[in-house]
Amino acid sequence: MADTVYLLHFERPYKHAQHYIGYTSDLESRLTQHRNGTGARLIQVINAAGIKFKLARTWSGDRNFERKLKNYKHSSKLCPICRTKTADHGGRENGLQSNKTPAIASSDGTMGSVINGRSR
Repeated sequence: MADTVYLLHFERPYKHAQHYIGYTSDLESRLTQHRNGTGARLIQVINAAGIKFKLARTWSGDRNFERKLKNYKHSSKLCPICRTKTADHGGRENGLQSNKTPAIASSDGTMGSVINGRSR
């Protein structure tokens, strides 16, 4: 299986966090772990708080790439859901605007797409 770096978008912030960046060699299995509360501690906490998450973006990459993205500290600029929300309000974030509608997998396992920051 291919190494994947992924970005999860939380439906609402938990304290300071609205995203999680992770690495896996089996994305479907890792998402199942997150949904079941056996993944990363932050995801366990947001699950307990009743906050849902969506798979917002993936990259082909290794742990070094994951670390670079985490060190970037501006995950909202990497998130197509947040960028869509910024575009909806007439703003531009870092000169990036996307009119793409990304496919997403939400924390309840359903698939959908994001339009105007809302899943459908």
